[in-house]
Amino acid sequence: MTLSIEPKKDVAVGPQGKRPARKDGTAAERGQASLFFDVVHVPEVESVSASEIARPARAAAGGSGARGGRVAVGAVALFVGVFLLAAHGVRMLVPWPSDLGNDVRMRVFEQHKDEYDAVYIGPSTVYRSFRPDVIDPIVSKAGRPFRSFQLGFGGMLGYEQSFYIREILAMQPRKLRWIFVEPSQFVTDPTMFNLYSERGVFRSDLTTTREVLRGIALSTDDWQERARLWAGHLKAWSWRLANLGKGPAIVASMLRRHLDADAIEEEIVLKQGGFQDEDDPFGRHHRGFSLFEQPPPIDPKVYYQDLKTLATRNQGRFNLSSFDIESLREQRRVVEGAGLELIYIVPSLYQPVPWITALNAQGEMGTLMAFNSPTDYPKLYRLRDRIDPVHVNRQGAAAFSLEFAKRLAEMWAGASAAPEGTR
Repeated sequence: MTLSIEPKKDVAVGPQGKRPARKDGTAAERGQASLFFDVVHVPEVESVSASEIARPARAAAGGSGARGGRVAVGAVALFVGVFLLAAHGVRMLVPWPSDLGNDVRMRVFEQHKDEYDAVYIGPSTVYRSFRPDVIDPIVSKAGRPFRSFQLGFGGMLGYEQSFYIREILAMQPRKLRWIFVEPSQFVTDPTMFNLYSERGVFRSDLTTTREVLRGIALSTDDWQERARLWAGHLKAWSWRLANLGKGPAIVASMLRRHLDADAIEEEIVLKQGGFQDEDDPFGRHHRGFSLFEQPPPIDPKVYYQDLKTLATRNQGRFNLSSFDIESLREQRRVVEGAGLELIYIVPSLYQPVPWITALNAQGEMGTLMAFNSPTDYPKLYRLRDRIDPVHVNRQGAAAFSLEFAKRLAEMWAGASAAPEGTR
């Protein structure tokens, strides 16, 4: 038994103000008990350990901690959501990259997007070769109204081509029907081009980065090299996401000022359909449109010797296991999904492109128009029409554009067979 001591309870008082006498014990015992306490027997109570007493407190503390954790996660999620929303809003204000004057041409096209039937996309061999002022009248005379715009950028490779194709389609140009693209390899190594430049970061959106990461995963590089490439492209993507360093460009754009004081005028770009070249009197003052300050002289002996072997080198074996064919297919799916036609073009290139030959042999190129044959197009390889072995001057661009327009008009008129692949 466990003894419990309780204070004595009050006793009711009788009608005459006296307490009733207890029936048990003597008067002395009754007086002593009344002065102190009554001893009461109670049932035995099971003992409780300290840990059992502390358990409810710990449970309460655990519940409070869980609630605190949920609040912290919610706060982080809210911060991330607000950041992404704000970053997206700021991204809408970021202008086109000013590299090589590309922002001026993209802005002009965006303003007049509903006026063009076709655009040309590719590296410097595109933007130095296609002259809309020569092409458009010839094609239009063949019975099909035609107006085109030049959007070739120096050094544009496969993933960047896909990015600008998506950007152009996102503008929803009403008349656009054809996109002409010079096939370029899908290069994943950031050291091959300035990935962290204004232009490189600008095109590193989520879709492009996902394509690049897939291309890296399919490569034959060891895991260390692939990890390095993944980290590099994710870095560029994070810079784009955070709009890193875009403040000055945004402010200049809002004030309608160009960061480059020598930027080409929009009126000239519009007049020439986006075309610029090395010896253009309107473009020479702007270094962005000049490949070299003083083009190095061409060694005629070396140049013509290389041309003799060009056809053989174009037919050389090429291992396509390292080529991101899926990204090439995606280009076609995107364009055709928008109801447009994608036509690949090989200009009068000086360098061999056996990978295009291999892809065309597998049926991966779709419609291909090739002009990289000195035998079939000798006028396109005249030395006097070149500023260097790779690029043509204004006169050479006119010669190429004439051949391209004639062939395009014949193809659309059905007067000739479908264009063959790379020779």
